[in-house]
Amino acid sequence: MISSTVTYALRAAVYLAGQPDRFINRTEISDVTLVPHEYLLKVLNQLNTAKLVVSRTGRRLSVD
Repeated sequence: MISSTVTYALRAAVYLAGQPDRFINRTEISDVTLVPHEYLLKVLNQLNTAKLVVSRTGRRLSVD
């Protein structure tokens, strides 16, 4: 059986993979994938640590 964390990570990763070259905030990912906001934070931090996603802090993001 697959854990909730793995299920949520897969949902987030699949959604992000379909959104190339876009900055997407956590609220949008949560709303689309139906992953609870606080749980998504944990999942995204783990994906970031594994270097599977790139995250940035803040409301205003700029492209480097």
